[in-house]
Order: sequence, then structure tokens, then C-alpha cells
Amino acid sequence: SAEGCSDDVDFADRLVRSLKDGGLRADGLQQLESLIQRIRSGLGIRRVDGGLNMELSDAAEVQGTSLGREIESLFRRIEAQSDDSVVIIIVDELPELLLTLSRDSGGDHRAEQFLHWLRRMRQTYRKRIRWMFLGSIGLDTFTDQRGIRKTINDLVTRSVGAYSPEVADRFLEKLGRSNHLLLTPEVRKEILAKVGWPLPYHLQLIFHALVQLNLSAEVTAADVQKALEELLQPGGYGYFDTWRQRLKEQFSQADANAARIILKLLCQHPQGLGRQRLFDELMSQTQADPGETEERLSDLLMILCRDGYLMTNVDRYTFRSFLLREYWYRREVR
Repeated sequence: SAEGCSDDVDFADRLVRSLKDGGLRADGLQQLESLIQRIRSGLGIRRVDGGLNMELSDAAEVQGTSLGREIESLFRRIEAQSDDSVVIIIVDELPELLLTLSRDSGGDHRAEQFLHWLRRMRQTYRKRIRWMFLGSIGLDTFTDQRGIRKTINDLVTRSVGAYSPEVADRFLEKLGRSNHLLLTPEVRKEILAKVGWPLPYHLQLIFHALVQLNLSAEVTAADVQKALEELLQPGGYGYFDTWRQRLKEQFSQADANAARIILKLLCQHPQGLGRQRLFDELMSQTQADPGETEERLSDLLMILCRDGYLMTNVDRYTFRSFLLREYWYRREVR
């Protein structure tokens, strides 16, 4: 996972260690791991451009190169292996690292250079190496906001979100059976109706709340409602607060404020609202001119829909998750 990485050198460290822990056998892997450890210790390093472009001095025994080029050398050796094995690199929460990089002085440039390096790695070494990027914050959101979409234009976007109603029903049935808690078809239907958007995590939250009720008999619709009430008490806000925190992390202050205005208004209208109503609300609470407000609204609605906050229903915008909408209402309005 890239979450918690302090910089791109830290990412390189985790990448190399993960390749080793995953059983990769390639010449130079151990030496590269040792080199990164010396870099992290500040030995044999002459800072030029920082990060993966950091040049290495005589003390590192690889003068005239950089950490990024040393990793590329490892990838060339992987590509040249005689067997037909394939290395799959799965990177979770890369946008978290990019946001961390972007907060430093000149960080947007460093983040862009890092993305260019990753793109070059993907395009150059693709015979035996495959990449997959996962994250709760869209990688495309980060690049679109900075006008650097070209750095990921070779990637194919896939949404791995909620279960289908059929899969969600089977998931709940198996959860109940494995925990000796009977969930009838009617009760499972009630749970799905309360959730609205059957994310596995949200289904597990509700099921856990039901278990906490210590029910001895068959679960009823009333039990589901009671479990939801317990889940949505202030003590349970922590399960959903990351949705609010992301706004501050991925948006500028002005955009984050506008997003909060949109979400606060929509959580009070379960049936959703039209675009004009959202525009009017932004105009009434901000000092921006109409053209700027319209552009901001367009960008925010696209991102909020893409990242799972909202959905469009005919000509209206509404919360995708009923559970998240209820949390937002209780957290921001009630």
C-alpha cells in the first residue's frame, strides 16, 4: 500500500521489499534493497532533484545513476528472465502518496514526475510485468485537477464498488449462517433497502450492529432499524468520517467548502435536487462569479459522482448510499 508513504523513495522501498517478500527471484534485488536502506540512512547521497531522481555519489558505489534508474535496471532483468512467469504489482491508495507529495513546496511537480516515471515503467516493461492501482480516492481525480491526465492515459479504469442486489443478498445470507444469525429473505431485503448502495463494508457494518444486539431469536425488520440507529449514533460516526475527511485532503479549500455545501443540501432531500438548485445554493453562499461557480459545480459533481458520494437520477443528483446520506444529515444538519 502507498498509504502512509512519506515520499516516492519510501514508495520505492516498499515496492522492492514487496517484490522480495512475494518470492521474486531476480539478480540485483538484494543489492537494490540494501541501496535503498543506505539512501534512507542518508549515506552516499547527493541531492539533485530529490526523490527517484536523486543522484548517487561514490559512496553508494553506483555513481552517475539514480534510484529510479536502478529500479529500471531491476525491471530489465525481470523482463530478461527465461521463464514465462508474470509479475503483478498491485498498488493500493496511490493518490494518498501523491497528495502527500503535493503538499510540499514544489510537490505538484514532484508528483507529476513520479507519475511520468510510473508510466514509463508500465510502457517499457510490459512483457512480464503488470500493474494494478486501487484506491478510495480516484487516481483520475488527482490528475484531472492538475491537468496531467496524460500520465495515466495508458490505464484502463474499472469501478470495483458495490455488490449487485443478488450478490449482496447471498453475502448477507452467508454472513448470517456463518455467525448463527438467521436473516430471512425479507430481512435481507430490508437491510438492502436501508443501505441503498450495497458496499461490502456497509453491509458488514449493519451485520455487526445486528450481532451487537445479542439477538436470540429470528431477526426482524424492527431489529434492523434498531441496529441502524445504534450504528448512526455519534459513537459510530468514525465508520463514515473518512468520507468527510477526503474532501479536505483532495480538494482546495474553496472546492472543499463548495462540496460540503452541495452535500449538506442534498442530504436533506432524499429524492435529490436538480443542477440549477445546487447552482443557486452555491451562488447564495459564495462570492464567486456565475461563470466560475458553474465551472466549479461541473467539476465537483463529476468527481463526487465518480468517487461514490452522489449519483444522477434522471435530472436530479442524490446520495448514492442511503446510509451515507443519513450519516451526513445527522453529522451536518440535525
